[in-house]
Formats: sequence, structure tokens, C-alpha cells
Amino acid sequence: MATDAPDPPCAPTSTLDRCCGAAFRHPRCVAAGAVIGLALAVVGSLIMGPRYEATAFLEFSESSDLATAEAQLSFPSLFRAAAGTDEAAADLAHRSRAKIRKGSRLIAITVAHSEPSSAAQEADRLAEAYLATLAPN
Repeated sequence: MATDAPDPPCAPTSTLDRCCGAAFRHPRCVAAGAVIGLALAVVGSLIMGPRYEATAFLEFSESSDLATAEAQLSFPSLFRAAAGTDEAAADLAHRSRAKIRKGSRLIAITVAHSEPSSAAQEADRLAEAYLATLAPN
């Protein structure tokens, strides 16, 4: 005698299972995507060129000055003093960052540039501009 019990529900398939299944069903699409991604990476690296970073460090006697100094290192007037013109200051601001080194009394001023010597000079100029204009006495 047969019972009218419903069939057990199918086990749900995971998203990973569905993605892997789709990849195996469409290997040409996966290969085309990989080739396109690789081509974009090569073109992007050729257009952008090399990028170098240089870091200048500022040491503070008091840890309480670090947060204030880190904020001051993003002031437009500081970039203007280090770069000279408004356009150069905006470019320098875009390519630089200041960060407190945890566990120390240091702030790292890092500047990116296509030439390593220019990156080092700009990082030094930014540190010197801070010391000349905004540093606590």
C-alpha cells in the first residue's frame, strides 16, 4: 500500500556550487574574462608607469601632539608652502599621506611620485614646511 507522503525537499544548492557549475558550462566566457582582465592590467600598468614612495619622519617629544600634528599635515597651507603653486599643492596633497606610527612618537609623511628622487625631495620639503610653519615650539 502506497502512502501519499510528499517527496522530501531538494537540498538547497549553494551560490558557490551554482557559480562553479556555470563556469564549467561556459569555459570560453571564463577564459575570455581572464584574458580581458589581464589585458586591462597590462594596459593600466603601461599607462600609469612606475610609482615610487618616499617617507620622511617627524619625531615628537609628547605623544599628545601626534593627533594634532597629523591633522595639521593635511592643511592646504602646508602643501602650498611645500609646493609653491596652487596646482602643485593640489597635486602634492593628492599624492601624499601622513600617518602616526603606532607605539611610537613618530609621524610618517609619505609621498608618491614617478621618480624616486622627486618623491624623497617632496617628502622632505613637506616635513620642512611643517617644521617651519606649524610645529609646536
